[in-house]
Amino acid sequence: MPLDRAIERLQALHDIRYQRFMDDYLIFAPTRHKLKTALRAMYRVLEQLKLTVHPNKRYIGKTHKGFDFLGYRIHPDRLLRPALQSLNRLFERARRLHEQGADEYRLRQYVQRWFTWLHSGLRGRVSKKGCFNRIWIVVLKHLNITSYSTLAR
Repeated sequence: MPLDRAIERLQALHDIRYQRFMDDYLIFAPTRHKLKTALRAMYRVLEQLKLTVHPNKRYIGKTHKGFDFLGYRIHPDRLLRPALQSLNRLFERARRLHEQGADEYRLRQYVQRWFTWLHSGLRGRVSKKGCFNRIWIVVLKHLNITSYSTLAR
């Protein structure tokens, strides 16, 4: 991909780190000047491809504060956690399922699949603090459900 090649040329010259997954990518730079150099190259390539960066999906800042990427909250001193947007999406979709008449089994199945996604392929890099039962109970509380038998588990 042209963007990959352009940023990879800068990596060796400016100590820039670049990581891409599909159409999402990260650029890390040790200084503001080197970051601006990488951003200029990135925007030049995107302009040639007639592509733009979504304004709400862009973050430029210091990584020590943490940032969201691919549905996770990434912080340099912590294990991965779900990003707030991911949790809100889980609650919203669970609410819709509940409103459509989904029973406890169907709702729990959905939350289990979300939980499996959260931990898939990350070999222990995701915090265990949000174990499945904890997530399940939070979803039920968001839905104001107290009648399901699994709440007591």
